[in-house]
Amino acid sequence: MPRATDRTEEAIILADQDRIGQVMLNLISNAVKFSEQGSSVQVEMVSWAQDQVCIRVVDQGAGIPDHYRKRAFSRFSQVDSSDARQKSGTGLGLSICKAIIDMHDGVIDYESELGVGSTFYFCLALAHETAPPDAVS
Repeated sequence: MPRATDRTEEAIILADQDRIGQVMLNLISNAVKFSEQGSSVQVEMVSWAQDQVCIRVVDQGAGIPDHYRKRAFSRFSQVDSSDARQKSGTGLGLSICKAIIDMHDGVIDYESELGVGSTFYFCLALAHETAPPDAVS
């Protein structure tokens, strides 16, 4: 996972505002859905490698088993795919997030520890020119 060189309050990226909003909504929604009631979810924007900015969504959920990593961003994939699954969903959210971030030439991934929680993050290149009015900042 990218380690922050420092927290940042503002960054300009050239991106589709609606699609990046969709990624943010999905990651935050998943963090809330898979966290215990009363726990916190953190959203952080950090600088990384001087030419990228990363958004991290940190939860205090159950965590994700290591064997799940290969299919985490696959379509219709969920950690608990049994008929007794307690959390609803189609298993498309993370695959959609990956497709959106890939279209922006970014990176999306996660780190997780069972019983502690997960941190999902995506990184996008900083703009090196004046951003158009509809760019995400």
